[in-house]
Amino acid sequence: MRPPGCNRSRSERKETEYGVASPPKYSFNTTMSRFSFIDNSTSPKVNRPSLDCLHRRPSTQRHPEPGKQFTTSSTTMTDAKVPPLEFAKMNLAFYVDLISALENDDDPESATSPVATAKRITSFNMSRNGSWSQISGSSGVPKAFTAPGMKTDVRIRVFEREFHVHSVVLRLYSAFFRTFLDSADKGPVTGEGQFRYDYVSVIDPDGGWGLEVAKPGVQSPAVLSPLKEGMESSTDEIAFEKLLCAMYHKKYSITGLRELSDMTRLADFYCCLPTFSSSLYSALWHSPALIAEIPSNSNSTLILAQKLRHPLLFREALVHVVCQWKGYSHFLEGHYGLVCAVTSAYNRVCERLLAANQEIFIAMQLGGQVKVDISAATSGLEREEIPTQNAHFYRHLYNQWEGEQEDGMQNVVEALRVLLENNLALDRKGGLAGEDEYKNGFLCAEISDSELPWNLEEEDW
Repeated sequence: MRPPGCNRSRSERKETEYGVASPPKYSFNTTMSRFSFIDNSTSPKVNRPSLDCLHRRPSTQRHPEPGKQFTTSSTTMTDAKVPPLEFAKMNLAFYVDLISALENDDDPESATSPVATAKRITSFNMSRNGSWSQISGSSGVPKAFTAPGMKTDVRIRVFEREFHVHSVVLRLYSAFFRTFLDSADKGPVTGEGQFRYDYVSVIDPDGGWGLEVAKPGVQSPAVLSPLKEGMESSTDEIAFEKLLCAMYHKKYSITGLRELSDMTRLADFYCCLPTFSSSLYSALWHSPALIAEIPSNSNSTLILAQKLRHPLLFREALVHVVCQWKGYSHFLEGHYGLVCAVTSAYNRVCERLLAANQEIFIAMQLGGQVKVDISAATSGLEREEIPTQNAHFYRHLYNQWEGEQEDGMQNVVEALRVLLENNLALDRKGGLAGEDEYKNGFLCAEISDSELPWNLEEEDW
């Protein structure tokens, strides 16, 4: 049902790459083709907050990091022989720590968690066809994916939906299926009819779900335990189908941040994050509802974009994070790469702000109407606001001086233009810094490729 190393309780995990403690040691055992991790440490249990809008997942367990030694009944695997499954990345530590960073706030007056906001504005009862007409609308009709010159040889039943796909495509784009299709621990092939491989969704005792080789006569899902309260099978069905669309390079759209989180979680579990990330370049342009949610959920979007290693989505979220920045935020705790990226982008905005201020001071020497314009613009300033939350002041001056041909004014107008640039690429509403919803914040945050918080040379992660 789940890949090797997925049976460690979330409550038993320790802080790892997002915290301060070292991970515990594990032993890797196999029994009747079942794999489990046994925690040999004596570390105390850690209480975690609710997973909120990211709590539906194939597994609540996590895996040890690369470099730990695993022992099986037949072989020993070390850093030199890590299997393609790459156990370390098939875990939910990312999602647990994401929620911890976003929601564990001691200040009751602080801003609402972006994840909680996403949960409020994104309904559990999403329309199955609300975003893309090609997503299958009937749970009783199998969804068959096509490939030139090939017949489908894999059947996957996820709750009420049935998918017919090709093993060669699954092997090509998913390390999970590449490892487990025809693997020795599954025994002889038991597929029915035209299908060489047959998988069925199974609900775990912990309330999550995963795929197992189907037994003859077993329908999906095989219920070991009911789904956790608040979970819906239909949303994971849709997320899984769209993940298959990504593998087959078919168009799809994303209804919102909730669905993006679901798809990221599944892509992480099935080891196809690079494929899903690449497909987002097209999907984001067909997902206006998702783009509309980014401003009010910029923090959680930024963390998801880092997980996906998606430069376009990361930069979009970064612009909104810096635009709304009012001081160090708890969501950055434990995310050193994000601290560096946000700090670098914020500092560049401050550099543009200082350059504009200098040109304004120089322009004041011209006297006359320039001083009158500056005095009028300051009427809307509030001492309590930090300097990077006064975009309306600079927008007022730019609107007054744009096109000004007087000597000495060209430099200040250019400095204001650079400061008020809009670097949003996905938001096509044409918003302006200093006006309407962006009245206070600047939209000129930027970051170079070398400053992105992941390894650009790594093709598989």
